[in-house]
Formats: sequence, C-alpha cells, structure tokens
Amino acid sequence: MKKVAFLLFLLIISVVFIPYSFMVYAEEIPTHKVIHENTSLYKEADLNAEILFSLSQGTELFLIENSEVSVSGTVFVKVKYGGYTGYVLKDGIYIIYPPLSYNVSHAKIRSLGFGKTCSVYLAPDKNSEVSYEIKDSTKVEKFLITNNGYAFIGYDGKSGYIEAQYVIDKGLTQNETVALIIGCVGFVFLLAVLILIGYSKNLSKKKR
Repeated sequence: MKKVAFLLFLLIISVVFIPYSFMVYAEEIPTHKVIHENTSLYKEADLNAEILFSLSQGTELFLIENSEVSVSGTVFVKVKYGGYTGYVLKDGIYIIYPPLSYNVSHAKIRSLGFGKTCSVYLAPDKNSEVSYEIKDSTKVEKFLITNNGYAFIGYDGKSGYIEAQYVIDKGLTQNETVALIIGCVGFVFLLAVLILIGYSKNLSKKKR
C-alpha cells in the first residue's frame, strides 16, 4: 500500500511540476536582439532613469509581452537580461525568429530594376550584416513592418529584414512588368505581320 501511495505521489509531482519547469525554461529563451552598440537598459521606462547595463550590438533579450510603455512620445518595452528586468527603446531591438503572435501575409519582392536583387539583413538596419540576397518576384511571408521602414519576412526557412519599399502585396514586380511589356510588343508585332500578310494577299488578288 505504501509503494502504491509513493508511486501515486511521484505521478502527481511529475504531472504538476514538469510542465511548469518547461514553461519557465521556454520563457527564458531569448526572443530579440539589440540593434546598436551601447544600447541602454533602463531600470524604469524613462530616459532619465538609472541605466542598469550598456548592451552590445547583438545582445540577446527576452521580451515581456504586452509591456509597451509610451513616455512623452518615446516607446519602451520591458525585457529580461541576465537575471535583470528593465526597459529598452522599442526601436532598439529586433525579433530573432518569426513571431507566432503576428498575422502572416503573403507578398512579393519588387526590386529597383529588372534582374536585380534586394538585400535581406539580420537586423532592421542598413549597417547590419546581410543575411542573403533575394530575387525580384520572389514570393515571401511578411510578418510585420517596423517603425523605421523595414519588413520582417520569411523565405525558404530563413527570415530577416528588408526595406519595406521592396515588398508589395499587390501589383506587378519588375520582372512581371518587363514580361508584360515584351508580351504586348510581341502581340502587336504578330498582329502587324498578320495585317501585312492579309494586305499583300488582297493586293495580289486585285492585280489578277
């Protein structure tokens, strides 16, 4: 009887505490990175508050959801770093992987010219490392648009930031525009040839 009670006790402990331990561990997985060198981690959501740390570029942070605070037009978010909790500027961090909480929309890449590619960055910053190049007309998943004009996209299992002007939901890309023009010119040329053939046949009939 004691063995049964002991096994039952262990079962209850495993059911209650193991999922909780996994949940706590998941909460500590970094969700964001710092964009700029020497980014301040403030104790409070205030530019005049005590600075806990000066964070390096690429520092990983855990963002606490629904923690956005706006103070005199400056937007802060609450984060965890190294056992500390503090505030950073919202525009100073970026998402590491595609967020599950955002609506995903399908879009296409439109470059500045036919055959040209667009750079996809690791962070929403032109000075950031280029993750990969993406071709015009490529279909991508668009997760969000940042305040500084970058789109966070996903493509072929990869994600990154691209200038939002190169991501379109509707309309023609450069390659599609060129293909349409070539198709129209070809159609007009073919139509002109058929008209000339018909005209020449009529002339030959009249001469007879």
